[in-house]
Amino acid sequence: MANFSSAFGFKIYLVPCLSTAVSVSSVTGGVGATGFIALGASEANVVATDAVITEGTVAEIKVGGSDIVAGAATPVELLGLTDASLSTDTSSEEVVTYSDDSGYGQSVATSKSWSISLSGVTDFNDAGYQVMRLAEKNNVAGGIRVKIGRTTPAGEQIYGYATLQSFSESVEAGSIVTYTIEAAGYGALGLGLA
Repeated sequence: MANFSSAFGFKIYLVPCLSTAVSVSSVTGGVGATGFIALGASEANVVATDAVITEGTVAEIKVGGSDIVAGAATPVELLGLTDASLSTDTSSEEVVTYSDDSGYGQSVATSKSWSISLSGVTDFNDAGYQVMRLAEKNNVAGGIRVKIGRTTPAGEQIYGYATLQSFSESVEAGSIVTYTIEAAGYGALGLGLA
């Protein structure tokens, strides 16, 4: 088995957006120069890691004074990641009828859900980290969700809408400050195979 993948080089992109602008039928096109998360040619659309991020109203995240939430088109890369694990789940119902005398039930899939568990080393000055924190902080009051996309060195992509939730940080004396956060999927998960 020579085609294994090491856990290096994974990238996470976030695009903050208003929950009222979410269109789960638009989860197509992947992560690239154009698509669901449009990075632009040579990633020209991606916010610089040292950009000045500020909070406007609870529904605004500003880069250089301009709101990036309403347009839902400005991606940031989340740096310093140590984990970006995808988890999916399929709910099902067991069906047994009088006409089935075999004694075996039939499992029928009824719904799917997904999430991405993110953890990383905290860089308080990183634009991606700051956007992530503001999007999680204002997910209720500001109605902010994110487009999220994960790419691998092998070319696989997963992407969709998510709600950032359950932020936690570790600030033990004498250790590196780290964080964890959950991106809970909202609607379909897009998949681009390598």
